[in-house]
Amino acid sequence: MAAAGAIVKRKMSVVQVEKQLQKKYSAEFVRGVLERHDTGRSGGLTWNELKEFLRALHPTREGDITEGEIKWVIQMAMYGIGAGKQEVDGEWMLGKMQLSGKALEVAAKEWLQYLQHYDEISGRFDKRSPGHTGVVDKAQLTLILIELNDGNPVDETDVDKVMEHASIVTKGKLSKPEMIKAISIWYSIADEKELVRQQTMAKEMNKKNQSACCTLS
Repeated sequence: MAAAGAIVKRKMSVVQVEKQLQKKYSAEFVRGVLERHDTGRSGGLTWNELKEFLRALHPTREGDITEGEIKWVIQMAMYGIGAGKQEVDGEWMLGKMQLSGKALEVAAKEWLQYLQHYDEISGRFDKRSPGHTGVVDKAQLTLILIELNDGNPVDETDVDKVMEHASIVTKGKLSKPEMIKAISIWYSIADEKELVRQQTMAKEMNKKNQSACCTLS
């Protein structure tokens, strides 16, 4: 019993050390970000400073960081720290609001995840975004989903569901980062439908087999 208790204590100690290291690295990350990008020395990143920070995480990207992308990062960062959905309006764009502390970590994490899929979605998105406005509406989303569906029509109810759950910054429209979530939702819907189709086919086949068995007997 004493040995078991010692093992439990050691495991708890390891967990505590890991948490302390995580906090240390977290604090170092935020401190490093602020040293490089907090030009106003306000203790956080305002709109333009955040834009430069995102640019630094993707230095080889062609084209500017869009307004929709910055708004999405802010929304996800605030949501990630439990602040709920925030309106990213003129206060942010004028530099009166800023991201700091844990929110900067979340912002970096979300942005890096977005960059992993950027090349995959960028071409499709830009093709359908009118005048490269940085957003697509329901009609343009439908065209993108048709492409993903091998040119086959898609149900309007599925498009509505994708738009409802993926649209964060601007209701009824999707920014390029939101398109990643939209595609993920779409594939989930498609997988669920395929599962239902296979289950239905299996049931029908089972009924036919049972009917054939009864006829033979």
